[in-house]
Amino acid sequence: MRKLVLFILIAFLGFSHVYAQEVNIVSDDSYLLAINDNEFEGLTEADANTTSNLFLNKVSLAIIGGINFTTLTGDDADSFDCLTCFHVGIAAMVPISELFAVQPELIYACMGSKYSEGGYIEPIETSGRTLTGDLSGTYKLNYLLLPVMAKYEVVKGLSLEAGPQVGFLLSAEDDYEFMGTSMTEDVKDFTKSIDFAFNAGVGYKFDAGYHVRARYMLGLTDVTDFEEPSTAKWKNSGAFISVGYFF
Repeated sequence: MRKLVLFILIAFLGFSHVYAQEVNIVSDDSYLLAINDNEFEGLTEADANTTSNLFLNKVSLAIIGGINFTTLTGDDADSFDCLTCFHVGIAAMVPISELFAVQPELIYACMGSKYSEGGYIEPIETSGRTLTGDLSGTYKLNYLLLPVMAKYEVVKGLSLEAGPQVGFLLSAEDDYEFMGTSMTEDVKDFTKSIDFAFNAGVGYKFDAGYHVRARYMLGLTDVTDFEEPSTAKWKNSGAFISVGYFF
């Protein structure tokens, strides 16, 4: 995590050095774009470095955590229900202007869904017979999420945010109970290792640095990797409620 955050800050350092040559800082919180480069012929390298440093001082890091309510949607997903779990991670808010910022994040999140199915039929391969009973369980998917959010401040402290997300699967388990017997099955081999989604939400940052937000995640790709003849196609979705603190 620390290496990723350092990489992000170094990347934005290069961007800010170029951006600083075209921006005239009137105050710590306002920027005016230069219309003509000739207006800044007297700008020294030291001035440019100072401008760059002031820009970087606006970059803030945050610790974020909270609860999420997720499920799986799609074909053959009628039995799935909401799973309550948690997420935790870090974020870097990079201002582009007074009202607009970009916020890359690195989040660990447990996701998935509960399910239940009455009259489930389980074939017994050795005898050719079947067992019928109630099946219930939890499909647990643990991800490392990398969302990149664009944030627009509507009024002071209140921001709208939206952006893409890529998720890397860490583990996948199916904890289920059938006819009084509980079992846990590793289903990572039947789950795709990468998941894409789109996030949208709203957040509020207090002057003291505390932050609250609510975000909805819409899965864009099928997470299943079942062997045929299965036709199941499931997508992640859910709501995330977070609190955090910006340093």
